[in-house]
Amino acid sequence: MKKRILSCVSAAAAALLAGTMTLPAFASISGDANGSGALDRGDLSTMISFLLARQTDIDPAADMNGDGKVNVIDLTLLKRAQMNASSGTETPTAGSRYVTQISYAAASVTLKNAAGEIVSAAQAENVRVENGTTITVIAPTSDGTTDFGDINLDGECQNGQIRVDVDETAYPDGLVVLNLCGLTLSNAQDSPIYVSQIADECVITAKKDTVNTISDGTDYTNADESVGTIYSLEDLKFKGKGSLIVNGNAGDAIVGKDDIKIWNGSITVHAVDDGIRGKDSIRIGDPDDIETDDAYDALKVTVVSESGDGLKSTNDTADSGKGYIRINGGTISITAKQGDGIQAEQEVLLFGGDVAVETYEGADYTGGSTGSSTGGNHGGEQNPWGGFTMPGSGETGSGNGLDFSCKGLKAGDSDASLAGNITISGGALTLNTSDDAIHCGGTLNISGGEITIDTADDALHCDKYLNIGGGTVRVNRSYEGFEAMQIRMTAGDVTVYAEDDPFNAAEKGVVNQVDVANDNCIFQIDGGCIHAYVTNEREGDGIDSNGKIVINGGEVYVEGSVSGPDSALDSDGEMLVNGGIVMAIGGLGRGELPEKSSGQNSLYWGNSQTTYAKGSVVALTDGQGNVLLSYTSEQTFKCAVISSNAILAGEKYAITVNGNQVAEFTVSAALTTQGDIGSSGGSSGGHGGPGGRNQ
Repeated sequence: MKKRILSCVSAAAAALLAGTMTLPAFASISGDANGSGALDRGDLSTMISFLLARQTDIDPAADMNGDGKVNVIDLTLLKRAQMNASSGTETPTAGSRYVTQISYAAASVTLKNAAGEIVSAAQAENVRVENGTTITVIAPTSDGTTDFGDINLDGECQNGQIRVDVDETAYPDGLVVLNLCGLTLSNAQDSPIYVSQIADECVITAKKDTVNTISDGTDYTNADESVGTIYSLEDLKFKGKGSLIVNGNAGDAIVGKDDIKIWNGSITVHAVDDGIRGKDSIRIGDPDDIETDDAYDALKVTVVSESGDGLKSTNDTADSGKGYIRINGGTISITAKQGDGIQAEQEVLLFGGDVAVETYEGADYTGGSTGSSTGGNHGGEQNPWGGFTMPGSGETGSGNGLDFSCKGLKAGDSDASLAGNITISGGALTLNTSDDAIHCGGTLNISGGEITIDTADDALHCDKYLNIGGGTVRVNRSYEGFEAMQIRMTAGDVTVYAEDDPFNAAEKGVVNQVDVANDNCIFQIDGGCIHAYVTNEREGDGIDSNGKIVINGGEVYVEGSVSGPDSALDSDGEMLVNGGIVMAIGGLGRGELPEKSSGQNSLYWGNSQTTYAKGSVVALTDGQGNVLLSYTSEQTFKCAVISSNAILAGEKYAITVNGNQVAEFTVSAALTTQGDIGSSGGSSGGHGGPGGRNQ
């Protein structure tokens, strides 16, 4: 017969008012308040009746937290136990032996429960202590239905570790929340924070008004035979309004073998290798807050990588929907000294935020050889990209001489045959790179945002499709500007300065033949506005296509090189001007004319004897002297191509430079020419494929 606790009604009532009932210790099934030998509905009824003094006896098993008392805490624990009983899980004890506070010291830790009472290492139910300062969390802070209390960490220790090892089978919905409340934690032999298993995710919160620093050693191997200051085999989430500093002295700083989410807080990362590496994904900015004006005011991520990538996602499994980096908001600053700023195997998505990336020496880098990568008879050996291997450089394109990739945004992996896509629909993106500023092997879509680029190589390089449907792009410095097999623009505002071609439609791996059009290549604009400038006086086409150039709408203002063989507009296939406004000025190079076909009247004028200074005003006037179109040059020029739906057949027009008439036309066909057009009027060969430096 089970021993039972008897008391008079008045004593029970007094105990209820005091919130406790003191009991002797007896062995029984925890929570079996009615002594039936099992947890059932009767236990809950018995405990309520006892606490309300409706009955005077209760089984000692009602003391679920083992503190020798029966009170409302035990009632709560009983409800949780009955809720979890159907799922076969055990409920961690959220009582006197459940640790919610861990304070580190040099060679020891102090454990406390929610009441602030010290819990010995031997008593602790939800954590395990080894070697004095190694703490392993073995029970969740939440099981999906019940919150048992976050774990707060503070103090300072140079040889400590916090581990998370919560059985996923026992707790299929288990969650662990670690609140950093002024913690300085280092470990020279292991990852200071190591997550080996948790069913849901591990949440690391930097509490408001606290600074927390996590650092590893310079030479070690953790349990996963790898390195990482904060290292997780499961999902990681970072949040809070405090500051977190992570120093990766051996290699990577933050590593997640699944997903990494950074929702808010100030995170500063300094790593020998990769700054933040999430295999499946890295997400910055909670997407559920994307419509809130101030959602990301407290979100700041700063990454400095000495030899690796700033942000990196590595899952290369095709059609997995993983291997991506998504930025929704916040202020993100990345410095990758010998690596890519943001690199994802599958996809990079920028929906918002203020993102700044600098790689290697930025656009000021001048190493390696210089020369053309756009084909033509410029010397050197032609390579499959259509550019040239410069003598002595050992590199393709213009040969920047670097043996590592240091791109700004990069998606895909050519070695693994992953195309990789990039989508930019919002935010402000500033790139200062020695290698390509934006590079992907698949599709690059730009539909919004503000992009500013300074680069010593290509500004936007895409192997397949580059689509511009909105936003603002300004390329201040580049070797080549926009490169892709197909470039299409429907909206937006683009300004690009390039040493070689500002726009180049060419196919990777295809060596272009002289005067033979590649039908896969097309440059097409249906809307928006383009300002393109070749900054090299001797070579560089303003808009170059190894196939077609099609202009159906929008505005195109382009300035080509003035003294070389190249031109402002150059296509190996048809050049169709069906609408919009075109003002193309430059030298007397090849292919200036939309000679193959034109659905809109165009005028061409060239003068080989005169070079007009930058700042000159080129204007189109009608027969009455009214100015229909006016443009102020940024560079010197000798010729102009003007096309507009205002140019009507049978009407008279004139071109003036600085108010002086240089040509007069009576339009009788889609293309009318006048002046010393020299060798213009047909395309000549030698156009190359995608150029640039290291691919």
